[in-house]
Amino acid sequence: MHRYYPLLYRLFTYKVVLFYSIIMFGLGALVSQAVRGSYDENVPVTTVEPAEVAPEVPIAYPALDDVSEQMLAGQVEKATTASIALSEPETDALTKETVTMPEDEVERHAWLTRLRDSQQAQEYDVDMTIRRGDTVGDMLQKIGVGAQDVHEVSVAVNKVYSLRQLRAGQRIVASLKEDAGDTLKLSGLRIDLPEKYIEAKRTEDGAFNVASEEKQLTEQLVRAEGTIQSSLLGLASSLGIPHNIMAQVISAYSFDVDFQRDIHDGSKFELLYKIAYDHEGREVGAGEVQYASLDVAGHAIKIFQYKTLDGRGDFYREDGRSVRKALMKTPINGAVLSSRYGPRRHPILGYNRMHKGVDFAAPTGTPIFAAGDGRIDFIGRKGGYGKYLRIRHNGKYSTAYAHLSRYAKGMKNGTRVRQGQVVAYVGTTGASTGPHLHYEILVNGTQVNPLAVKVASGKKLSGDELVAFKQKQTELYQTFASLPVKKQLAKR
Repeated sequence: MHRYYPLLYRLFTYKVVLFYSIIMFGLGALVSQAVRGSYDENVPVTTVEPAEVAPEVPIAYPALDDVSEQMLAGQVEKATTASIALSEPETDALTKETVTMPEDEVERHAWLTRLRDSQQAQEYDVDMTIRRGDTVGDMLQKIGVGAQDVHEVSVAVNKVYSLRQLRAGQRIVASLKEDAGDTLKLSGLRIDLPEKYIEAKRTEDGAFNVASEEKQLTEQLVRAEGTIQSSLLGLASSLGIPHNIMAQVISAYSFDVDFQRDIHDGSKFELLYKIAYDHEGREVGAGEVQYASLDVAGHAIKIFQYKTLDGRGDFYREDGRSVRKALMKTPINGAVLSSRYGPRRHPILGYNRMHKGVDFAAPTGTPIFAAGDGRIDFIGRKGGYGKYLRIRHNGKYSTAYAHLSRYAKGMKNGTRVRQGQVVAYVGTTGASTGPHLHYEILVNGTQVNPLAVKVASGKKLSGDELVAFKQKQTELYQTFASLPVKKQLAKR
């Protein structure tokens, strides 16, 4: 029997330890509940259905070199903070205090309760910044606004401005007023957009009246230049050039430049563009590119923004020729050239076969642009091409787009399209090993190398138009030379 004593001793020890652990866990739970109760006491928790979602819409850029979607889209801080401006009753002097709203939901309700209890103010202006994935309903719910108020203000504002268009980084200001029963009533909502304010105010009858107010903006010219060390976008990022400005640059150069092959380390880049500021001195958006110069194959290609006498603006080369050509070389956003025109070993069939187009690797759903003006003459499935679309541009040229995931809304046989219009989206249908665009240019019905084909240039200025353009060109050169340089070498 004595040989079982060690075993019995161990079992007794384990039972004691288990019993002690259960006792301590119970005491800990009671303490936690007591502490939590001190925060949650008499705090109502309201569940609100969110208002319309403000979805993130990717910016559509023409094909780039080494594109990083995160760089194009920008980074948005996940944490949300809010500033509260507290106003005393009208009989007293106006006082303001800035506080930070907690992120945790439980702490937020307790914080709002303590804030109301500690202030004599009857009205609150809550200044918040939209973060990725937020809705107006979410944000109003966080500060204690009821479901009915959220619904009413959303319906009213949507008649003037779609809340779906709100983007991360934009600001809204909610005006709250203490109502009967010490509850919060939404008395107004102000949306801060780049070029205007949208303001909803509650009227005496309880409805919301919505109006818009244009901002007084001022424009400033900015000069940037640098040397490419890894990619054009890498340089642009290091110089702080806005994304939509680079979209204009790349769109203008996409008629002449293959960003996969033509851009090399050491290439020089110059840019003159406009930035808009509001009356508070905040940057609210980028305007138009005025001038750019990019070294390609040893010589500088210079483009100038010019508005013709009939009011149409476009980019022109130094000699007055429009940068636009009949067809674009790279009709896709953020792609990498993955397969060239010519004979190759087919990745699925396993034998050598002529590859009669070029492939651009890109994520599924990447927008595809019409390479030129024309009319759709085939749309649908086509054997190994999968989902396929062909555009006839004139009696000589056609372009084809294959392995698509889907077509853009409104696309069908006979539809007229404009150059740069989204016609479809990248996929991997048909004989495909992964998501990419197979792009073909057909001359008189025969596929040719899209990267080597010579297409007609756009219009050329002449007469009074050319004289006016040359004068504008001189002015832009002088302006560029007079501004301080925003210069920084791109890092690898």
